[in-house]
Amino acid sequence: MSGRSGGPSVEAVYEALDTVKDPCMGAAGLDLSIVDLGLIYGVEVDDGAVNVEMTFTEIGCVFTHVIGSGVYDAVGALPGVESVELTPRWLPLWTEDRVNAKASKALSGNRSAMLQKMKHRSLPLIASDGNCSKSKTA
Repeated sequence: MSGRSGGPSVEAVYEALDTVKDPCMGAAGLDLSIVDLGLIYGVEVDDGAVNVEMTFTEIGCVFTHVIGSGVYDAVGALPGVESVELTPRWLPLWTEDRVNAKASKALSGNRSAMLQKMKHRSLPLIASDGNCSKSKTA
């Protein structure tokens, strides 16, 4: 569905969502957006009302609110947007099969090398297994 005269196009919403970065990927030194990671399941635009249906890489991720705020800010800044609704979708579960070519290339390297990079940066809240929802240090 594309936006009507009062709202943005679906394509414009996706472009805005592509500016929202995943904090866990950023912590690992990877510049990947929620679009790159395949977290967006759908976008609907009805005049100035925008609904973004998305998931997260894991249930309970401590950065859910950061990503959600990024979605509201990015989409809400588009001309013609009057309201933004974020609808979480947990099924089907997110897997790396949903990532785009950019993310696939970035993630195709050795995972342990990525974790070592994160450890080198002394990042708290990132577990040695790479999960963001753990509270122990890397």
